[in-house]
Amino acid sequence: MNNSYLLAPFADVLYAGDRAWWAQYGKAAKAVIAECWTASPDAAERFGVHYFEARDFENSGYQAIELAVLEKKADRVILLGYRERKSI
Repeated sequence: MNNSYLLAPFADVLYAGDRAWWAQYGKAAKAVIAECWTASPDAAERFGVHYFEARDFENSGYQAIELAVLEKKADRVILLGYRERKSI
């Protein structure tokens, strides 16, 4: 997810949910990870990445799990850079 591609350039898939991230980091990320996905239709079109219609639009970690299980049929999912945000 997101900038974790820097820690795992060997990853098969990169997922980042929002257009702002793709605008800032997308070009560099796509140079490292060939298969890139987003839940933003605008980002998919603007930055040439795959679009995934996620069920949860609030949490990119959950979206990444959805992508892995539903779209990629993954038996195992490893999330890097994932942290739970606590409501204040």
